[in-house]
Amino acid sequence: STSAETGCANVSAVATLTPAASARAHARAGALRIPRARTSWCGAMTLRVRELPRWQAFGPALKGCGNDFWLSTFASHISSAKEILCRMHVCDVFGESHAVGDVFTDAFVAPSKDIKGAANAIVDSHGLGLRSKRTRSRAEPGWLVVFVNRSGESLLSQKMRMANSSSLGCRRLSSEERLRRSVMTYSQVTVREMGTMARSSGKEFWLTSYLGVDYKECKKRVVTTAFPLAFSRCVITPVSDCRSASMALTEEVGLGLRGRSVRARVGAGCLALLLCPEGAASTSPQAALGWAADAGDGARSGASIKQRSAPATHKRAPPPAA
Repeated sequence: STSAETGCANVSAVATLTPAASARAHARAGALRIPRARTSWCGAMTLRVRELPRWQAFGPALKGCGNDFWLSTFASHISSAKEILCRMHVCDVFGESHAVGDVFTDAFVAPSKDIKGAANAIVDSHGLGLRSKRTRSRAEPGWLVVFVNRSGESLLSQKMRMANSSSLGCRRLSSEERLRRSVMTYSQVTVREMGTMARSSGKEFWLTSYLGVDYKECKKRVVTTAFPLAFSRCVITPVSDCRSASMALTEEVGLGLRGRSVRARVGAGCLALLLCPEGAASTSPQAALGWAADAGDGARSGASIKQRSAPATHKRAPPPAA
């Protein structure tokens, strides 16, 4: 059996589960209103494996977990699930590998004819959980597993909480987690309202665009993009064409702190206007020219914008002596 995703979820199937009926586990499954959940113990590990008839039943299992859960997908028959889970490992934000039985107490598995669509539906409704990104599965039959910890906060969640802005683990935080920690405020406005805010800021603003995103996804793109200044507020407006909307707004309010026009592409997406805190903005647009002028323009989540170094000055060699 092979995993349908790559990364830290390293899996090998060598152990075999011993089927055992647990009245207490079944009673607990009934309390969660999980339909026809079949419970098995994963060998000597404390991980309880419960097979559900369909992936839509993950909802009750995730109730009350917040973002403390892990979702994985596999392109194999569900009959191999119990063997795989006993040796499955997941990585924390610092890159350390942990056996799932050392992190979670329960595993819920369910079949699906389209594991990619099912996984995306779970992420859309419950979030990424402890993952840093969506699963890399393809649209094919297989099964899904959701890990939770019923005894308290999981080890992965504790590790994530320990990661701060100066630690290596912060780089592996998901866009959702970065958004939760962000001190920037976000709001959705119209194009006219965005223009009014840009004019009232005294040219202390940064305009950018993101193609093919809605308001919710645009916030994640903004929080994972490096900008040349510390902004305190971001206003977002969905548009039908990023290029024409950004050009019209630039003609109306100017470039602000940018060194050149927004490199927006044709297509639906969002415009994002970032505003500096009062009294903390740069005094001139030249202060931002040391950074890539295209910061944020359609950049993917997690893109890194490096500061441009000052051009080197080369002295001309003296002419050879006559």
